[in-house]
Parts: sequence; C-alpha cells; structure tokens
Amino acid sequence: MKGHGVTDQVLRLFLEHWLLVFGTAVLAWLLRNRYHNGLNKYPGPFLASLTDWWRFVDVYRRRPDITHQKLHAKYGSVVRLGPNCLSFSDPRAMKTIYGLNKGFIKSDFYVVQQAVAKGHSLPSLFSTTDNDFHAQFRRCVNHAFAMSALVQYEPFVDNTTKLFLKQTERLFANNPDGCDFTRWLQTSTASSPI
Repeated sequence: MKGHGVTDQVLRLFLEHWLLVFGTAVLAWLLRNRYHNGLNKYPGPFLASLTDWWRFVDVYRRRPDITHQKLHAKYGSVVRLGPNCLSFSDPRAMKTIYGLNKGFIKSDFYVVQQAVAKGHSLPSLFSTTDNDFHAQFRRCVNHAFAMSALVQYEPFVDNTTKLFLKQTERLFANNPDGCDFTRWLQTSTASSPI
C-alpha cells in the first residue's frame, strides 16, 4: 500500500503542475531540435531550427523556391531550413552529397517515391535507400549513361526540342489566353497534336 501512496502523490503533483511539466517538455524538445545534430552552426531562420512547422508553412504558401533564394542571398551557400534539414546552393556540394559511398544516407523522401504492389514497397534505382541495391542495379544500366551513349542520343534530343519549340510557337505564341502548360502536356500526350 505504501508504494501505491507514492504513485498517488506523483500523480497528484503532476496534475497540479501539468502546465509546468508540459511547458518543460516542449522546451526540452525545441532545444533538442535546435542543438541535437550539431546543425546549429549553420545559419537560417531561428524558427526553422526549432521545428519543421516553419518549413511546412513556407511550402503551404506555395513559393518555397523564392524563400530559399532569399535565404541563400542573406545567409550564404548553406542554410538551415529545419531541425534536420540543410539547403545547399553551391553546385560543388553535389558531388560530396550524392557521390557513392560518401557516408550520407538518403532521406525518407526517396522511400515515398517507391511504387507499392500488394502492400510491399518496390525500390528502384532512383528511390532505393540501400547502397548495395543501388550499386547492383546501377551496374545493369551504366552503359546507357556512358558518354559514348549520351553523344548518340544528342540528335534525338535536339530534334525533339526543335519540334517542341515549333509547336509551342504555333499553338501559343500569338494566343492571348497564353498556355495552360499542364493541360497542354496532358492533352498532347493523349491526342498528340505534334
């Protein structure tokens, strides 16, 4: 019975001071977000370092690209956009970030892109987070992306680009309504006016 009394006392104290306990827990969570991974050394909006809600609101406003450009102009080539999120504007960082066996693990963003069949994820070359799977799959298609193969594709890309620009000019250059590009792409694949 004595142990039961301690539980009652702790519960009573918690109920009396729930606001203080809740506030302390929230403050501890925010401080952990700000300092946990050592990303606090990178500049960015203060609220972004505390919670991903800042980024959610920015994306909800539908122009995060403009926000990112302004932040990079203000803070430099590396900007903190969330507790665990950095944005890089220097193209030289790509080789370090996306290079093979560089120690960086792909985020959950890639898993979301995986197809699902019968309740199971189907990773692909682009959506897998498993480096071994990626390396094995990449060996199968490496030849298609070799420079010698890419040079052979160039005339096809040039012709397709010229045709696309010609059709765009014919259909929309003098059209006062402009072009609903998304709708045009959807209808052009269905009816193929090209």
